[in-house]
Amino acid sequence: MYTLYNLFKFMHIAAVIVWIGGMVTIGVINARVTRENDRAALSSLSRQSAFFGSAIIGPAAVITLIAGIVMVVDGDLDFDTLWIAWGMIVVVASI
Repeated sequence: MYTLYNLFKFMHIAAVIVWIGGMVTIGVINARVTRENDRAALSSLSRQSAFFGSAIIGPAAVITLIAGIVMVVDGDLDFDTLWIAWGMIVVVASI
C-alpha cells in the first residue's frame, strides 16, 4: 500500500500543481498589473515575481523532475514512453 512509488507519485503531483499553478498565477497577475500602467506597482511586482520564480517555481520544477525520475526507475518504466519523454523535455525547458 505505502510504497516508494506512491510517495514519489504524491510528491510529483503536488510539485506539478505548485509549479504550473504558480506560473499561471504569476502570468495572470503580471498581465493585470501591466494593463493598469502603474510603473511603481509593475516594478515591485516584477521583483516579487523573480523571487517567487526562484524560490517556489524553480524548486517545484526540480522536485517534479526528481520525483518523476524516481517513479520511472522504481516502476520499471521506459524513459522513451511519449508522456515521460514529453514531461522530461518540459521540465528541463522550464528550469
